[in-house]
Amino acid sequence: MRSSAGSARRTRRQAGGRKPKRVLVRPRRTRPVCSRSAPVLVIGVGNLARADDGVGVLAARKLKAAGLRGTEIVEASGESAGLMELWRGAESVILVDAIQSGARPGTIRRLDARNERVPAGLFHCSTHALGVAEAVELSRLLGQLPPHLVIYGVEGRRFGVGRRPTPVVAASVAEVARRVQREIESMPPRIRARAK
Repeated sequence: MRSSAGSARRTRRQAGGRKPKRVLVRPRRTRPVCSRSAPVLVIGVGNLARADDGVGVLAARKLKAAGLRGTEIVEASGESAGLMELWRGAESVILVDAIQSGARPGTIRRLDARNERVPAGLFHCSTHALGVAEAVELSRLLGQLPPHLVIYGVEGRRFGVGRRPTPVVAASVAEVARRVQREIESMPPRIRARAK
């Protein structure tokens, strides 16, 4: 014990009689860098085993078949943490999902999630407690929303397990895919240039 105390005193004398200062280094917060393989990310959200809930996945598959240049197309269940991870660092994101707002089934609604809040009640057809709306608003709170985030919602009618999409909703798949494609083609030149 004495040897240890003597050693500590000698160390202080060598340092000029002062205790060494502790320096707290905080990591610098940086903006995430886009590392995606394409400048535009399309996310088709849904569950094909739950009737109209699969409309987002069906739209994603239709867009994938179109072979859009500079566009990465993925399918997702709609769980909020998974969505946030998918669009982390992305520059431009378009998401397609089923909604329930009381409108006529098959109605297509466009939301600019960057500039308007997304009502949580729209997506209560999801099997997840935290879904699309919660992912958007949490990303907004954390300052992690993509610069361009648009949601296309297709009004559903039935969400029972093991049923096919209702005819009117299934008929909307081609139209919502057409609108998404048109939106991609009308994006600013700086984004389209990256796709070449």
